[in-house]
Amino acid sequence: MKLIEVLDILHGLPRVDKSRAVQLLTSGLAQKEAGTLLPIGEYAAWSPHDATEAAATLTQFLHEQTKSA
Repeated sequence: MKLIEVLDILHGLPRVDKSRAVQLLTSGLAQKEAGTLLPIGEYAAWSPHDATEAAATLTQFLHEQTKSA
């Protein structure tokens, strides 16, 4: 089926169906782009909040850099 045929069909759909088609297409593109993302899901994200060990390591590294400079 050619794109122009698909567009003709989409134009004839009710607004709700058009919105759903857009949602499905963008979700499919996002999945292919990211490869590992799920359409609906929770993803852990690291935060420096309460990362005192990381802060101490960075502080030590910066002190060493300033001493050697």
